[in-house]
Amino acid sequence: MKCLCGYLFAAVEQNTDNDFALIRNRDYQSFLKLEQRVLAAKTEEESLSPIAKSARLVGNVKECPECGRVVITPAGEDGPAGYFTQEAPLPW
Repeated sequence: MKCLCGYLFAAVEQNTDNDFALIRNRDYQSFLKLEQRVLAAKTEEESLSPIAKSARLVGNVKECPECGRVVITPAGEDGPAGYFTQEAPLPW
């Protein structure tokens, strides 16, 4: 993923202090139930299905280390839904 300033976010960032999971309120209970199934799994194989299902409910919020933009990618989206700065604040 690339920020509007040109910064390229690596697939695995070394510094995760500016990277957050994003879960819609309507999906939160389902996400927690799936995570509980992962924790209760007795084998790695048992945990794979709930991990895959819960991963589909998680989006991402990143802060660009170069320009400070907040980049929001909702769950299920291929790319960012928006880029926000202090000059162009979040729409809510």
